[in-house]
Amino acid sequence: MNLPKPDLTIKPVDPLADTDLCVLCGMCLPYCPTYRVYQNEAESPRGRIVLMQALSKTGFQADQRLFSHLDHCVGCRACETMCPSRVPFSRLINSARQLSRQQHPLPAQINQLLKTVLKPDGLNRYQGWLGNKVIQSISGAGLKLLGQDSTQRLLAQASPQRLHTLYPAGTAPRGSVALFTGCMGKLFDINSLLNSIRLLNHYGFNVHVPVKQYCCGALHENNGYPTEAETLIHNNQQVFGDIDIDYILFSANGCGAQLAEHAFSVPVMDIASFLLQQTDISPDDFQALDSTVVIHQSCSSTNKLKITGISQQLAQKIPGIQLLTLHHADVCCGAGGSHLLSQGETADKIINLKIEELKQLKPDYILSDNTGCSMHFRGSLERAGLDIAVVHPVELLARQLK
Repeated sequence: MNLPKPDLTIKPVDPLADTDLCVLCGMCLPYCPTYRVYQNEAESPRGRIVLMQALSKTGFQADQRLFSHLDHCVGCRACETMCPSRVPFSRLINSARQLSRQQHPLPAQINQLLKTVLKPDGLNRYQGWLGNKVIQSISGAGLKLLGQDSTQRLLAQASPQRLHTLYPAGTAPRGSVALFTGCMGKLFDINSLLNSIRLLNHYGFNVHVPVKQYCCGALHENNGYPTEAETLIHNNQQVFGDIDIDYILFSANGCGAQLAEHAFSVPVMDIASFLLQQTDISPDDFQALDSTVVIHQSCSSTNKLKITGISQQLAQKIPGIQLLTLHHADVCCGAGGSHLLSQGETADKIINLKIEELKQLKPDYILSDNTGCSMHFRGSLERAGLDIAVVHPVELLARQLK
């Protein structure tokens, strides 16, 4: 009997094979921010799954309209959190973008951004950044996707500043930590970094800030460049592995969510959780503040890091503040890393759900644990004529520290 020879050919793995896990139940639709805005099936996770299958399995020649539906996804992972079939949507959308890059390249200014942050310390190296041609190509041409007014609002938020490599706590320190700044941290989030250092020193921790740390890699991974993302993570593992520390801490939870998915030599933790778990922080440490506060907990915290209520717990250490809740608190603000730059119109439509409610609440502060979210809120609030301060929880704590 002549048996057929076995096929020993190694077949390539289909990176979109897990789209078959989706049973098209539609339970994800009300949780998707772009579906809420557009009420279009192609702007839902279920619709995007169908588009991915067409892209990978049928040889379908996609047009720009298909790619725009994929690019509109803000990467919030709300669909993953509630999906009964546990569809790994974030990995699938990133794979789809990787496959689409030959037919659908990124805008030149986003490519320039990705190239720039591959370098050690990324954009932070450009202290004269407003006059630098590379930065101008990103902040000028790139942000024009949001319109000229939005460009100027976001540029106005930049405040580049050098940080020391070590901030000692003083006598008898309780331990040593390193602070991850992120590729844009020293430009757009310097207050969060400085106030994180102040609080950590106050509670007895030496703070290291490595000069040559890299971007976390989230921008590359979410734009379809996984190899570059892995390289950045590997570089950071080496940089932080060379320091004698107990923890790596981050104040920007978008960056932290990327770091936390990989193994480092020491635990990686958000600054708020660290203060609550590793210090004796108490309401007695802070002056009272008679103000109303809205907590914006980023999608990175809720759907990636799986930490909820941490910012609230930290804020409640300040006596006298009144916490308010947004009806749309569980909906993404629309920033989504480079989504704010490349999909400005969609980002604005998404955040308007929150802005309309803030017009009624008129709080004194919005507390945000994510750099991109904070930038998006500041620009949108200014456009709406609302005088509401957007700060990181650690900044508000540091202001009230006795």
